[in-house]
Amino acid sequence: DTDFWCPPDKRDRMAKLYRLDEANDRLEDVSFVHEDHQPAFCGGGGGLISTADDYLTFARLMLNKGELNGVRLISEETHALMCANRLTPEQRQIPFMGIPFWMGQGFGLGVSVITDPEKQAWMGAGSEGSFGWPGAFGTWWQADPVEDMVMIYLIQNSMALGPEAASQLATGQRLGGRAALPVFQKLTYAALGK
Repeated sequence: DTDFWCPPDKRDRMAKLYRLDEANDRLEDVSFVHEDHQPAFCGGGGGLISTADDYLTFARLMLNKGELNGVRLISEETHALMCANRLTPEQRQIPFMGIPFWMGQGFGLGVSVITDPEKQAWMGAGSEGSFGWPGAFGTWWQADPVEDMVMIYLIQNSMALGPEAASQLATGQRLGGRAALPVFQKLTYAALGK
């Protein structure tokens, strides 16, 4: 069920993507238009469509360093490259969405990685070396090798990804789902006594 294109016979299973229409103070459906035929080229930088089950399977594969149920799909060397921060200190100083997003985390070849749990605490929780995907539409997951744990948090909320996002996050206007993510993380770790 994971692809960059959704066939017509599966579209009734897709979640809607919503954005706040500030003029009317209502949520509007801004779901992507889907083509009836698979495109000749799928851009791998965004737009992946998946299910919660597939997401969990991938996260478990990554937590287990590229092997799941006795099958190796990613070499340990590739996994290490994917989960090691590649951002320079200068790159991490550049704000994302108007906030110091990279203060406690970096990005490897495919996943974000927590490099400093204390500096990351204002955005959520995780052990050093935890990795995952901070999805633009709220499709977030994190694997924590220290705790041998995967957390998944899925919402479908389209918001601006520029500096104006910080004010939206700060005011919480119609962003309760996003504001609940760090609470979910912190409560999960608190249940572990962390």
